[in-house]
Amino acid sequence: MKRNNNLQINQLFVLVNAVNLQGSQGKIYFALMNPLRCWIIELLKARGALNSSDLASILNISLGRCYYHLDNLTDLVKQDKEQQYFLSDEGIKAHQLLVGPKKLIDTLR
Repeated sequence: MKRNNNLQINQLFVLVNAVNLQGSQGKIYFALMNPLRCWIIELLKARGALNSSDLASILNISLGRCYYHLDNLTDLVKQDKEQQYFLSDEGIKAHQLLVGPKKLIDTLR
């Protein structure tokens, strides 16, 4: 339950900032407004490169749903020659946006 609360707080932070941004930064915030996309970012940061089947299995979602969310992360997630997804430089920055508010909240507790 605590993880869900932190994710909701992070999404609120992302939404508030998305309203004020345009261009590539706005796209990053828009991509992170969905919890599944946030989890994909977290998984790729924690586990490194994964293929779409592994991501779908870990997230317990269909492969089609996984592809839909990966398509919405095109600036943040890249694919190598072996069809493995990994975080781009922008994806690493996006991960920092996700963990930043959590670190602040944990410090305040």
